[in-house]
Amino acid sequence: MEKENGGETNNETANEKNEIEIKAFSNEEETIKVATVWGTEYFDERIGDYVTDKLPHLTIEHVDWDGTTENLEELYAEDTVPDVFLTSTGQEPLEELDSVYGLDEMIESYDVDLTHIQDIALETIRSRDKERRLVGIPQETSVIGLYYNKEIFDVFGESYPNPDESMTWGELMKLAGKLSGERNGTNYCGLDMEELESAPLRQLSLNKTDPETGEVLIQSEPQFSDYVKLMDEFYNLPNNDAEDCDFLGKTTAMKIGWQGVFVWDEPENMEEIDVVPLPIWENSPGIGPMSDGHPWAINKHSEHKEAALQFILEGVSKEYQTILSRSGTPVPSTATRPNEEYGLDNPNMENKNVSAFFANDPAPPPEQISVWDKYVEFDFEELEESSDVIEFLRKTEEESDIRIQEAMSSQ
Repeated sequence: MEKENGGETNNETANEKNEIEIKAFSNEEETIKVATVWGTEYFDERIGDYVTDKLPHLTIEHVDWDGTTENLEELYAEDTVPDVFLTSTGQEPLEELDSVYGLDEMIESYDVDLTHIQDIALETIRSRDKERRLVGIPQETSVIGLYYNKEIFDVFGESYPNPDESMTWGELMKLAGKLSGERNGTNYCGLDMEELESAPLRQLSLNKTDPETGEVLIQSEPQFSDYVKLMDEFYNLPNNDAEDCDFLGKTTAMKIGWQGVFVWDEPENMEEIDVVPLPIWENSPGIGPMSDGHPWAINKHSEHKEAALQFILEGVSKEYQTILSRSGTPVPSTATRPNEEYGLDNPNMENKNVSAFFANDPAPPPEQISVWDKYVEFDFEELEESSDVIEFLRKTEEESDIRIQEAMSSQ
């Protein structure tokens, strides 16, 4: 009987699959508009020329878009309707202008294989949507590392960080203190993380607000207190004044930075610079920041959705993912493990410890990323004055709640 039931279940599943009409992509000539913040020249260089070479039936017109709702309203007012958006700045403009389009049905209908894209990268995109639809496909991601200057370590007589393993955030602060101060008439700072002070928070998989109600959660979740205490320690490191030091100016020993640090300056100026894995929370070993995907999304109002999906899929193809990774852009693909080849074609990354960017697994996203989080702003200058973490969180929550209520009332 069990075998019969099992057979019936298998047949039912097979029948369901047979009921799905698998479509083939058209190769008829078509023109699509793609909106990015890149500008036409960089867009063509980055992806446009590649896609038109692979799909000569497509004509691609680039649309300059700054990622804001206001600019998208202007485009619509001019009867410019992009078919594809690069939503690296967030999808709120698409939501506010009823332009979000779920891709699940198209992915199924065209029998698209996305198994080479990391599950967590796709999960992060789904967490952006209230209905947990796949509202975009990430072509690339961003990674964060701890950069350090060997010369400054030598000046202070400190050993270089472990190239393969993360230290904890607490260990980093202690090390930064040892690398701050005056040596040979020069003032040195141990650590710069002001541009990425959110890095430790991104490892905690937390929403600052309730995604449904907008309620601010930073006082009720203990991990926010841990984060604020860490930032209080950073901003009160003795002799670690960012205004007096500069990492690329070779007066700061360590810097939390994106993968682009190696290409911000000439290679000869980076000879003593290398990177190690981003520090971790002591109770969360092996967990890095949440994936920062840069997805392509199809406009709900597009009349060329099939061609738009063709464009997107070329950018996330196994071939192009490897090309991107070797050039120095991290990708979500696991096909032939392209991030093991990361930076091989980029002379700025030659002999650099770039595998450190991938030493930890991305933190999982919340079930639904809250759109209200952007109204919660941590002003650590205020914390520097008092170091009263409880009062700082209370005041931050109070001010954030006012901004959220104003935003809700204006909708």
